[in-house]
Amino acid sequence: MQENRETAARAHRRFAAENLARAEAFEADGLADIAAVYREAARLHWRQAVRLESLQSGPGRNGPRPMFDEGRLYAVNDAALRAVADRDALAEWRRDGLGPAHVEFWKGEDDSGIAYRGSDLNAWLEAERPTLDEEILEPKFGPGGG
Repeated sequence: MQENRETAARAHRRFAAENLARAEAFEADGLADIAAVYREAARLHWRQAVRLESLQSGPGRNGPRPMFDEGRLYAVNDAALRAVADRDALAEWRRDGLGPAHVEFWKGEDDSGIAYRGSDLNAWLEAERPTLDEEILEPKFGPGGG
């Protein structure tokens, strides 16, 4: 069972990376609507991978592998952040006091002075992670997933 979860988690991470690459290609071609769909698919695959990894236990496992490097700062233009949300959504969340904690190095007309700590991103994702029943089973099969 654990081997199946590990295989599925790896597949979801690969699908996330592929969808993110497609989103960036469509964005470069000026097709923002299509890029948004691929970016959302990437985010969902990445979250599913993290969810599957959190279910793994046993010798040598210390819980889920974090999505972001705990000791790293991620600038707002870092492609890795797109697995959480696009730049506009992050800006809206900051303005509304939502989303992951951020660090503001300077105030300017743009958001170039903003960064996110990997540890804050991982904590926010863990806190925001819906249960499997809420996100996957209920929409498909109704309450209770059956």
